[in-house]
Amino acid sequence: MHNHWRLLVVAASLCLGASAQSPAQDPSCGDHNACKQAETEKARAAAAERQRHFSDCITGLGRCDHTQLTEPEAHAVAVAEHRRNVEDCRRGTGNCDRSKLTKHEALALRAAESKANRMNCMQVTGTCDYSKLTQQEAAQAREAESKRNATDCRDGFQGCDRAKLTPSQASVNEISDNARNAGYCADGSSYCDRTKLTPQQAVALARVERKRNLEECKALTDNCDFSLLTTEETRALAAAEQRRNAIACKSDYGYCDPSRVPRSSSAADLKK
Repeated sequence: MHNHWRLLVVAASLCLGASAQSPAQDPSCGDHNACKQAETEKARAAAAERQRHFSDCITGLGRCDHTQLTEPEAHAVAVAEHRRNVEDCRRGTGNCDRSKLTKHEALALRAAESKANRMNCMQVTGTCDYSKLTQQEAAQAREAESKRNATDCRDGFQGCDRAKLTPSQASVNEISDNARNAGYCADGSSYCDRTKLTPQQAVALARVERKRNLEECKALTDNCDFSLLTTEETRALAAAEQRRNAIACKSDYGYCDPSRVPRSSSAADLKK
């Protein structure tokens, strides 16, 4: 009997010790299965967070704590960071760190930058650094820039710098300016500068404007200026309007002013 109680005490002690070390003490952990599930979820969350952190490091899109990476992860991140830096240097972004480039990468970068600068200079696009050109390249770049400027001036573009035109280019540009201005005037554009017209152009413009005004008056638009019509044009328009008015009155279609319809008008007259 004594031994039996002694065994019960030992068993109780073992149970109490196990209970002290068991997750069952956690109020949220009611049984063994619940504890196991909770530990599994916790492990999954930790793995997901570790993967997210690794993703931030490998893409460079988030905060990266290199001390939290495993050795394989740290190596992969180092490779990705190096590649990203090389690409930033190629694109000319502010994140480029030339000190991290290898010797061959630095040489390739300088060669690419030199080529891009030559293209900018020859095509007169972007930024051109003449100090990085050879003497022959600089001469070719200046010639290309001169031709581009002459073209801009000839075509009336804003990039034109008249001060840089050669005498022959300035002469050609003057002819282009004159022709362009005459075109503006002929089209009735607000860009027309009549003071720059030659006597021949002024006469031709007057002829064009008179014809345009006559057409506007025939169409009865608000751009018509009857005061500019000749006596012959005025009579012709009056006759045409009289016929239109008579037809409108007879057909009951369009504006009709009965007071302007001659009483003796025949059907044949109205159809003329």
